[in-house]
Amino acid sequence: MRSSVAAVVFVACSSPAPEAPLTAAPAAPTLPTCPALTVGTVSSPFFQLTDGAGYGAGKAVLVDAGGTRVLLTAHHLFSPAGGVLDRQLTPEELPTAVEAVVLHDQDSGAAMFRLGPPRVVPGAAPSERGVDLDLAVFDATDLAPADPSGAPTPQAVPLADRAPAVGDWVCLTTATVDKFGTGHLAKVTASQPGRLHYELLAPTRMLATDGAPVLNLDGELVGLHLVGKNGPPSTGIANPIAGVRTGLRAAGLPVAPLSRAR
Repeated sequence: MRSSVAAVVFVACSSPAPEAPLTAAPAAPTLPTCPALTVGTVSSPFFQLTDGAGYGAGKAVLVDAGGTRVLLTAHHLFSPAGGVLDRQLTPEELPTAVEAVVLHDQDSGAAMFRLGPPRVVPGAAPSERGVDLDLAVFDATDLAPADPSGAPTPQAVPLADRAPAVGDWVCLTTATVDKFGTGHLAKVTASQPGRLHYELLAPTRMLATDGAPVLNLDGELVGLHLVGKNGPPSTGIANPIAGVRTGLRAAGLPVAPLSRAR
């Protein structure tokens, strides 16, 4: 009886342990791709003043404002920050102080288009007084080539119908110190009616990017970039789509208010 029990124990201890099933290594997450824009949709503007002076500052983007093509940039660029003006211009002063804007390719620097004076955007102000007030608008129905060779016809970015939610992917579409005019992937960290905050996926050295578009993954405008921090992490603050729509309506354009703010 004793020897039988010992045999059973020996057999049980000598059996090989079952092999663990093979499992595949987890796949790396696939990052979204920023929307591609036609050359000239985002540009580097050079503002020509009526007194003969001029300066380049920031970025600008062509958008579809209720069927009317316009150029958007930051109102705070019309200030001493450009190195020429001695004070911040009011929205009412812009049409008489600014004669035209020449749009340059943000990568090559080549002049592409010339537009006339800006519209009055009643209530526009620099972002220190309200991020959602910082907007300047130029009519761009007819883009006049700035050089005899002409230029490609850029697209007009559509306006988003809703604000992005916290955690959504967006793209800051602009040339920076270390990257030409492609989209910089970012995640929304705060989405409010008066401001949009985002953190860029990669550290980015931002310079002369104020006025650049912030797009959702469908290629729609969800904000106008106004403040950038190099980081890391690199972050940005934009006039949100609600503020952009309000400013466009104030400028007399047929744009509906934001329909479905989150």
